[in-house]
Amino acid sequence: MNQLKYELTKTVNGIPLIEEVGKVGIKILIFLARRQRAKLTDFRKVMGAGYEGIYSSLYKLRELGLIEEERERNTRYFMLTKDGRKIAELLEEADRLLANIKKSRASS
Repeated sequence: MNQLKYELTKTVNGIPLIEEVGKVGIKILIFLARRQRAKLTDFRKVMGAGYEGIYSSLYKLRELGLIEEERERNTRYFMLTKDGRKIAELLEEADRLLANIKKSRASS
């Protein structure tokens, strides 16, 4: 338990690391886990976020080593790194657990 408490309190500039990734960043990670790779317009269509928010999140994710970028002609594609895939899998699992909790509470 102490190890978990320590892990949850790790920060960057006083901000918990998961908050550093942000809501749009979390959506990007989960989206890439399901799609393998995507271009900027794919994120925009699915997330409804503006380009500025998406660019900012992509930059943060790239800085953290969770995504990488590949260019084909004039198109930039983004994909998860090995570490990014691990994080995305954990996020998907957390999302499934929350959905199950919500579902069980609704049926109670």
